Amino acid sequence: MNVTQLKLKNFRNYREAVIDFLPGVQVFVGKNAQGKTNLLEAIFFAVLSKSFRTAVDEELIGWDAAESRLMVLFQNRIADHNVQFILKKGEKRENLLNGQPMKKRDVIGYLNAVLFSPEDLLLIKGTPAGRRKFLDLELSQTQPAYYRALLQYQRALFQRNVLLKQIQEGQAKRAILDVWDEQLHPLAAILVRERQRNIGRLNEIAGRIHEKITAGRETFSAHYCIYAASGTETVSDYHFWYEDELKKNRERDIRRGTTEIGPHKDDIAFFINCRDGKSFASQGQQRTAVLSLKLAEIELMNESIGEYPILLLDDVMSELDEKRRLKLVEEINGKVQTFITGTERLHGLSDLKPMYYWIDSGVVSMDDGSLGL
Repeated sequence: MNVTQLKLKNFRNYREAVIDFLPGVQVFVGKNAQGKTNLLEAIFFAVLSKSFRTAVDEELIGWDAAESRLMVLFQNRIADHNVQFILKKGEKRENLLNGQPMKKRDVIGYLNAVLFSPEDLLLIKGTPAGRRKFLDLELSQTQPAYYRALLQYQRALFQRNVLLKQIQEGQAKRAILDVWDEQLHPLAAILVRERQRNIGRLNEIAGRIHEKITAGRETFSAHYCIYAASGTETVSDYHFWYEDELKKNRERDIRRGTTEIGPHKDDIAFFINCRDGKSFASQGQQRTAVLSLKLAEIELMNESIGEYPILLLDDVMSELDEKRRLKLVEEINGKVQTFITGTERLHGLSDLKPMYYWIDSGVVSMDDGSLGL
């Protein structure tokens, strides 16, 4: 899988840009706030039809423009494709796949990516929401049924929470909750089933990678934690358990005006040498664990879709020490098209024969040897 070209018009700080790419490693170099991450954001937009930095499309439109256009040309194992997005202020956006209008969800799955940013280094000790997002990003790309269930669950959850507030204020009847509960629990069961399966496979791959990085000194594992439950292992058990929990906790949910239990509250626990990584891991151990997870995510996607995804490294190489950088290089060499941002030429990448691009205030110049990169 390779991105071959990126076209931008009035996207963030890019007035207009056309950038061609080759297989292998591409490095975007420039001072801070010049637009390096904006390029990764544009590529990622073609992956999940949304930004990884904002939920508001209008923020992507150049400040003095009425609309923004971005197009990504890429090859996967099936064919060549192009996906285009036209974002307009105050209007519904347009999504086109190979020139044909598509719904947002129907663009997903053609181009796959693993994103690794400095925020991911907080995965072990960060928030449960960040860990759930880690799972959802991968599963949404490789399993269309999961993505549909996730969207449906989020919509039903939103409506249930609106209804809870209405009941709290005496504007609706409790019995109406049955409608949303009947929608929620089968969708929740799908999400939990696939998340648990995903964690099980990640455990195997990440465990092997982590042991290799640490030369056998450390073990690594992950466990999916169902909020307020214990021993709920199977889908059928979870389906009925969650249905029952929604009913048992109705009065509490009404008092609080929100749904207090479900996949939107679940978490992942990480263990290094059988000890809770969140409580006991050093910063170095955490970074090694996250690197193991990201490399495992690449391999798991390859298993799921039959080819390697692209890799987006947003200012993360400077956060890794030489040993971890070399391990990353070893794992991606010759397998994964990679896009890296940084403020200077990166050491230890010579074996990858990277292509360098200089980014200056939304203008891209390819390194021809005269830029001094």
